[in-house]
Amino acid sequence: MGGGETKNALSRLTVAVLRKRCEEAGLDASGLKADLVERLFANADQEASPDAANEPKDAPEGEEDDVTEETVLADAGESAQVISASGDDDALVAHLRDNPADSAGWEHLARLAQQGSIPAVRPLFEELVQSFPRSSLAWCWYVDAELTRNSDGAPDDEAIRELFGRCLIPCPSALLWRKYASYMASTNDTTTAEGVETMKSVYEYSVDMVGEDADAGELWLDYCQFLRNTEATLIATDVAAEQAPSARDMVVRRTYQRALSVPMHKLDVVYKAYETFEQEKNKTLARALLQELAPKLLLTRTALGKRKK
Repeated sequence: MGGGETKNALSRLTVAVLRKRCEEAGLDASGLKADLVERLFANADQEASPDAANEPKDAPEGEEDDVTEETVLADAGESAQVISASGDDDALVAHLRDNPADSAGWEHLARLAQQGSIPAVRPLFEELVQSFPRSSLAWCWYVDAELTRNSDGAPDDEAIRELFGRCLIPCPSALLWRKYASYMASTNDTTTAEGVETMKSVYEYSVDMVGEDADAGELWLDYCQFLRNTEATLIATDVAAEQAPSARDMVVRRTYQRALSVPMHKLDVVYKAYETFEQEKNKTLARALLQELAPKLLLTRTALGKRKK
């Protein structure tokens, strides 16, 4: 087996196996997958030739057919190892532009971006989202960095809104749209008619776009909770003030029932929340409404089973 084939074979092993092999070879078993592979490969070369360790090594090669946006980046979000940004970021970016199938390199870049602060790591995130424009993970990491890790001490609202404007339509992810709705809720006063109207529009637009997504359960729950917690007269604006609570309950009920028609992973959680809502209002009416809903819910569960398959 040639050197390149050997390296590719090592690259396909799990991190745990690579670390075990490093320990067996008397090498340091810490570091990234790419580092472990390089260490093993260099050790093999050194055993074959004492001068081999001084020779320049090629960057690890990936298998282009196996590279997808989510699989390349997913491992980077699960790692607990902290990596500090260094002066070789430009070299890493240049390498990845020449070797876009280097999955270990992309994982390394994603970790560097997640550990830094805004605006320093914006170029790294830009490289990620331009190379993986449909990866909800990459966009969510970028949004989180803008929201929580701005070196100026406060999020740049203009930059955040521009970022959402770039990613929401090309990447219709329920997780990403939920982040958008949460951000909008944090920047609008929901004790005013204008703020409530804005948030109703945001949630309606969000569920229109991704409400049928299998991961949309949390988004629907947020929407229903917003309706339940908001002043009734701000939700039901077309009725008299004394009728507003009852009218708001109707809006909440319709929204829960819309959600329960979607075959999504958290269907049982949404149903439990709806059941609690009805029981709190009127136990007798709740029993009748839940019985009426049962056949429709059964169809949704059947569709969810098929969707999972």
